[in-house]
Amino acid sequence: MCGLVAGAKLTEVKILDRDYLMVTYIEGDVFFKDDAKGPNAFTDRFSKEDNWVVHYGQLDIEKCTKPLNWEITSKEDPSYIKGKNPVIIFRKSKIHGMAQLEWDNSLRDWKIDTPLEHTLYLKLPSSLLQGKSYKLSISSEIDKTKPVIDIVFDIFKSRSEAIHLNLIGFMEGDSLKSADIYHWLGDGKARDYSSFEGAKVWVFEPLSGIKYEVEPLKFFTKRNSDVGGHDLTASDVWITDFSKIKKPGIYRLVVEGIGSSQDFEIKKQLYAEPFKVSVKGFYYMRIGEEIRSNIKPVPRQPRFIPNKDPEGFKVIITTMQPYHPEWKTFSHGDVWDRPNDWARFAKKGNPENPNAFGGHSDALDWDRHLGHVSIIYDMLFPFILTEGKLSDDDTGIAESYNGIPDLLDE
Repeated sequence: MCGLVAGAKLTEVKILDRDYLMVTYIEGDVFFKDDAKGPNAFTDRFSKEDNWVVHYGQLDIEKCTKPLNWEITSKEDPSYIKGKNPVIIFRKSKIHGMAQLEWDNSLRDWKIDTPLEHTLYLKLPSSLLQGKSYKLSISSEIDKTKPVIDIVFDIFKSRSEAIHLNLIGFMEGDSLKSADIYHWLGDGKARDYSSFEGAKVWVFEPLSGIKYEVEPLKFFTKRNSDVGGHDLTASDVWITDFSKIKKPGIYRLVVEGIGSSQDFEIKKQLYAEPFKVSVKGFYYMRIGEEIRSNIKPVPRQPRFIPNKDPEGFKVIITTMQPYHPEWKTFSHGDVWDRPNDWARFAKKGNPENPNAFGGHSDALDWDRHLGHVSIIYDMLFPFILTEGKLSDDDTGIAESYNGIPDLLDE
């Protein structure tokens, strides 16, 4: 299913810092049928009707990267009273979603549809001034609606994508609290924040308006590899430390000339909610759970319990296992999800195992094998390290409120 409109859709205009605007256009949206109904619900089976794309149209890359098609004006900033064009425009593009459509025999794969998202970085001829209002006008060459967007550069309110911190928050008291500053501009490469070294930084309380000055911005590290040897920032990194802020509350980090972070909390029970989400995530990987009225969404169905659910379901014992001489050749892909390939290895007489049910699966498939046993240690390890302090019995799994820590129940 798809719809078509005149052109790419403008979704957001933001201020990266005093010298750059960020403008985002999308060429389409992906929608999913996620109502737990139909033959594919709770399975890894798929059909093209389970997702679809609404197309808005393509963005003309050549036109949108021409500075003359953009104009910034201001009645409050003398530099922009007569209007100015950006100096240069950089672009970063990525997929905005993916729809899996019908099977293509020639490709031996699914057809996919991936509408794009384009972020345009407008380098400004003059730095924006704190507290001043501006207008960004976009030419009809780019957008037939000729939008005019109002912008106010207020570092205490302008959320900058260049500021990176732990959005879960930070522990109260003497805990390490810091934020990284960097951004990748697509074909403009890394944003150079060396001219911002020494910039003032505040931790701001949005509810009271009180601000606390913390360590100024400083250089942290050169661009380098990270997890798995990958370069995840594609940029040098600058840092600020605000460990001196110990009091519980809701805050945002503000950097002079750049902007502010998303709001975050400092509190004692900081990781209680992430812990609950993690435990419940394990619960939803279970196989064999019944539907309960007090747990929404419902756990995956059917339950795959022999002779019970689904009707006529049986587990046949086979001779196939990872050390079998034909293990590497008897099937392909995810062998655990290909029961028909196992059929010829059924033991004589097709003996059944009526007790083979339950366990944790992995992602959307239904396999249960030795590789999943390790999650037992993953869950017990933090319980042991904390000497049983992770004793919450209210995470929302089936056994909650039974007097036993949910981590042990799971």
